[in-house]
Amino acid sequence: MYAIVEIAGQQFKVTQDQKVFVHRLK
Repeated sequence: MYAIVEIAGQQFKVTQDQKVFVHRLK
């Protein structure tokens, strides 16, 4: 199972056991 998340116009494919680190927007 996975989810597609969109952050700041960028899409990330995230699996259930995966941790995604994203640079915070200032």
